[in-house]
Amino acid sequence: MKVTILGAGAMGSALTIPLSDNGHTVNLWGTEYDAGILRVIRKGDPHPRIGVKIPDRVHFFDADQLRPALNGSDIVVIAVSSNAVRAITRRIAPYLKRNIILMIVSKGLEEYSQGIIILTDVIRNELPKNLKDEIPIVAVGGPSIASELAKKLPTAAVYASTELEAAKISRDTFVTPYYRIKISSDVIGLELSAALKNVYAIAIGWCDGLAKELGEKTLDNVKALLFTQALREMALIVKIMGGDIETVYDLAGVGDFEVTSMSKERRNRTFGELLGSGLSPERALSELKKTGRGVVEGYLTCDKAYKLAKELENRGEINLSEQLPLLKEMYLVLFNGKRVKDAISDFLRKI
Repeated sequence: MKVTILGAGAMGSALTIPLSDNGHTVNLWGTEYDAGILRVIRKGDPHPRIGVKIPDRVHFFDADQLRPALNGSDIVVIAVSSNAVRAITRRIAPYLKRNIILMIVSKGLEEYSQGIIILTDVIRNELPKNLKDEIPIVAVGGPSIASELAKKLPTAAVYASTELEAAKISRDTFVTPYYRIKISSDVIGLELSAALKNVYAIAIGWCDGLAKELGEKTLDNVKALLFTQALREMALIVKIMGGDIETVYDLAGVGDFEVTSMSKERRNRTFGELLGSGLSPERALSELKKTGRGVVEGYLTCDKAYKLAKELENRGEINLSEQLPLLKEMYLVLFNGKRVKDAISDFLRKI
């Protein structure tokens, strides 16, 4: 197999490890924002975000080398931030062919004229008309920290597609003794879980920041409450949107949520901690940018998740304030200037 990975960030680069171990031809293409990373790994130094060297068999391509990077590929993996998926799909569209498999490891939601949609639908919308039904798309979810996968530590993921044969081919291409892969047909459940867990992980981070603000060691009671409520709200949204709530309570949901919300190194949780300690969203984002920790996907997705919830409310399918109270409070903190302490107090009144 020849696999091209679009995006030289943490997860895109980490996936070169199992692919190389399986003997596949691997191309790693970097966006304009990945130029610094490519300079480092081309010299044979460890990748600055995952701490390991990229295998020698991997071929590197700069942003202006998209066509040669894609030439002859059997599988193309989109591994950019969620807000860049639409643009990247448009860039690769002229070079795609029938029966190539597109995979996406990005996690988020996007806004189109028809409303809020999942990323596999974004890709489908941007494909040429003659290829829309000819190219299978596989979404990747699950608790996969890139640095651990790159170090060949035990990792499990879920590959979901409406075309299960494409998911099976993708699984067989990537699976190793340390990288185990389940397949699923529940694309909606997987994608919504993957996107929403980034949002709710911010609220879990609130508790650590607020604990410091109050001079306490922990606020674990509140953290457990928010974790439980987040899963309840995720499951409700998934169910209404036509997904399987069992996906929420499996690797792609609670598994990924646990990793994202509990690990001290995760951006969404850390962003939430900064908010809980009293920083504004703008200041918190600025502080994270100084550390070079990249895009906070949960911040980007919260606005879209709230708009999706408003769509569902306008259709009479939910009462946002009563059924999604945590999402509402998160939106007010991130975009309406509400303090975390007040948001938690108001949320508790609804329990």
